[in-house]
Amino acid sequence: MIVETRDLETCRALRRAVFIDEQNVSEAEEWDGLDDAALHLLAFQDGIPVGTARILTDGETGKIGRVCVLPVGRGTGLGADLIRAALDLLRARPGIARAKLGAQT
Repeated sequence: MIVETRDLETCRALRRAVFIDEQNVSEAEEWDGLDDAALHLLAFQDGIPVGTARILTDGETGKIGRVCVLPVGRGTGLGADLIRAALDLLRARPGIARAKLGAQT
């Protein structure tokens, strides 16, 4: 299940676990000050949050980023589900004409 959320504490905890602790991304790079202006998605597996994505808008463009899934949810299609949910959310927003994905690879 994937839901839009304002539970930034949980989203940040997931991002810390994946990006900072696992992938050694610096805190300065991860915490860019844009979370409060963003839309956030949380992905649940068996009722437990295991993934998140962040969506920012700039004019007609929606930018999907900070997509992460804990190891327990990897290989299940959850990452792709997060992207699809983000695209659906952007399609529903008036004035958004395109989407960009921010990714490491």
